[in-house]
Amino acid sequence: MSTCPVAGKPACICKSARHIGLLVFRIGLGGMILAHGYPKLLALFGGEGSQWMNPIGIGSTLSLSLCVFAEFVCSIAVMLGFLTRPAALVLAINFCIIACTYREGTSAEMNELVLVYLLSFVTLMLTGPGRLSLDRMLFRRCLHRKCCRG
Repeated sequence: MSTCPVAGKPACICKSARHIGLLVFRIGLGGMILAHGYPKLLALFGGEGSQWMNPIGIGSTLSLSLCVFAEFVCSIAVMLGFLTRPAALVLAINFCIIACTYREGTSAEMNELVLVYLLSFVTLMLTGPGRLSLDRMLFRRCLHRKCCRG
């Protein structure tokens, strides 16, 4: 059995910890965004779409619909590890728009939080969901076989 050169433990334990870490990261991050998306979903179905902001000039209702898709649907996909990279891309675009449409009176802490979410989804796009995901169960094949071994 090979050992991890960093931790000195069996290599399988280090690999398992990485995948468990990605699972915890996905569930935690997706859950936090889901908490933001659910009230927006209620607002959309409650007929409040016309009162929503229109940050990129596509209309208030469509802006709210896209935000609900990103923060509700895609956050659930991230939590499940289903189509994780595309879902993380949609969420990263969502938070990029939020970051770029800075509003006066918004606290510095809120803007930092938006950037933390943005960087988290970019990181998830780069790392992928890990082995403990629906992506892994449904799409076992990998375009780059070498990257699936680790």
